[in-house]
Amino acid sequence: MLFNPLKFSLFVVLNVKQTILFVDDEPNVLAALKRTFHIENFVSLTADSVAKALKIIEDMDVQVVVTDYKMPYFTGVELALEIKERFPDVICCIMSGYADIDILIEAINKGEVFRFILKPFDNHELRSTVNVCFDQYFLRKENVDLLREVKQKNEKLMEINKELEEFSYMASHDLRSPLATLMTMSRYMNDLDATDQESVREFIDVINSSSERMIQLIDSLLNLSKAGNKINVEKLNVRECVDLALDALKLSIDEVKAKIVVEKCPLLVCDRVLVTQLFQNFIGNSLKFVKNKKPEITVTVENVNNDWIFGVRDNGIGINRKHFSDVLKPFKRLNCSSDFSGSGIGLSICQKIIKNHGGKLWVESEGEGMGAHFKFTL
Repeated sequence: MLFNPLKFSLFVVLNVKQTILFVDDEPNVLAALKRTFHIENFVSLTADSVAKALKIIEDMDVQVVVTDYKMPYFTGVELALEIKERFPDVICCIMSGYADIDILIEAINKGEVFRFILKPFDNHELRSTVNVCFDQYFLRKENVDLLREVKQKNEKLMEINKELEEFSYMASHDLRSPLATLMTMSRYMNDLDATDQESVREFIDVINSSSERMIQLIDSLLNLSKAGNKINVEKLNVRECVDLALDALKLSIDEVKAKIVVEKCPLLVCDRVLVTQLFQNFIGNSLKFVKNKKPEITVTVENVNNDWIFGVRDNGIGINRKHFSDVLKPFKRLNCSSDFSGSGIGLSICQKIIKNHGGKLWVESEGEGMGAHFKFTL
């Protein structure tokens, strides 16, 4: 009777090649086993020694090993133990006579061997047992993959929860300040002489400033949420994104008479909207963080080992080396808010966009007053 693997194995359903290794010191037995499994979707390998068997398992994608119990200098159980230690995914099955049943049952109970086959073996029973071994291999592999996936998702969830914790703390901290100012100004205005127009105007200016600060923070939070995990990629010249960013910043550029240089940009697969926002944030920061001189900004492009590295270099206030990691944290501001406007979240948005493109972000600076060079890959 011809053996129909479709009747038994999950491997065939998933179109996975089944590779089995037979180990026996008798050439006639190996030849008979190879003939028995000379069927579609099976790769039958043979070895007449333990050393050859281990070498084959090391070199080939072997899923199941069927070995004789009595081998020269080595027993089948000892081989199974060696395989379990070095190749834990491989399923081991042992062929033996009635005299060794107690030893094999003990090996199975200890998890050293999955099944045993009595000699002389029946072809139908042998095939059925081998397919159970393959299904066991498949199920173990599936479980390992599922556990790995669950672990990765748990780690991602923990990372998100940590971000949310930091976010909620920093957002509440930063929003509390302008809100407290509004409440204080409101109380003062209740006791203010309505005829004191100068004081009224002063208080109104403070209230407006605090309100604008709150709106800016809320808008920044919305922008950060929009820079989520979903990206819509297309192949484009990165210069298009740079030009869109420069158009959005035209008023600010003209106001400070900034000098902008853009190096030659390559074609790249990326999200047009998010990468435009990326350059807009970097260039906007370069326009903002400069004191007593005309901003000079260069959009840098370099190819290192076939990887494109983009950057925005300026002649601004620079960054102390010890603050390199702090500058990328949400709401973290290294400068006094009265000196420079902003929510302290722009670079976090950049970092999130870059991360979602599979890239990385870092900063270079010779120190305070020496400008900064933000570099990134996509």
